[in-house]
Amino acid sequence: MPWYKIELNVGISDKLADYIVTTYGNAGQNIRTFERIGNYTKIIAFANSLAAINAALNDIRTRLVEVEEIVGL
Repeated sequence: MPWYKIELNVGISDKLADYIVTTYGNAGQNIRTFERIGNYTKIIAFANSLAAINAALNDIRTRLVEVEEIVGL
């Protein structure tokens, strides 16, 4: 299985970072590097194929924006 470098040109929240590591990290075996610097996120990950990376990125994209109604403001 090859390694892939994924660069996101956005900073991500702690909540999303935890989700990525928990869902795709496989106890630290699949993610080699996870760097968050300002509005930039870099991940070096081990995957079966580019298609697997794209599927994971599609899942992550759906979580980039969260909207919650605030009642009583």
